[in-house]
Amino acid sequence: MPPLRSLSRGVGRLIEWVVLLLFFLSVGSNPVWAQTISLSPPPNSVDEAVGQIVFGIISYTTWPIPLSPLRLCLVGRTNYANENFLDGDQIGSMRVKTQRMSIADTELGAGCDVVYSGALSNTERDILRNDLAGHPVLTISEDDEACSDSNMFCLVIRDQHVSFAVNLDSVARSGVNINPQVLLLGRRSRPSP
Repeated sequence: MPPLRSLSRGVGRLIEWVVLLLFFLSVGSNPVWAQTISLSPPPNSVDEAVGQIVFGIISYTTWPIPLSPLRLCLVGRTNYANENFLDGDQIGSMRVKTQRMSIADTELGAGCDVVYSGALSNTERDILRNDLAGHPVLTISEDDEACSDSNMFCLVIRDQHVSFAVNLDSVARSGVNINPQVLLLGRRSRPSP
């Protein structure tokens, strides 16, 4: 018989998932919008807030196999990636290998664990979605207001506030596991002007 503490933790986790499932079902297939995140210490700029949000989302993600290093691929015209995602960064105990790739690269699915995209045309989004199909890849976009099905997380940057949307259909098809506590990133914060 399992110890009471272990059983209690399991029941608490089950309740957490049921609440999140009910929440997700109530919003249908539309993206779930989360408010700007609460960071400690507060970021000094939008650039810094974007970096902290992206690394926060990655830290709530697990892949089917252990990663060493985590391969972060940048595609499209990005505004916030140049200073935020440097080769050799660390997220927890994972080293990050950052590389810029072309949307036309057929190795995106096999060669990336995270794809961070900037401005892409609808055709390029379709190419990205098709290239990543069947691969366990976390997708985050800084420029996809509709949070299309080629992305799991979409950053929304307005008036010095950074928030994000979650496309639950994309999450379900992704092959990666997102801890539901990622929604805790959805508390207010404002970068300093």
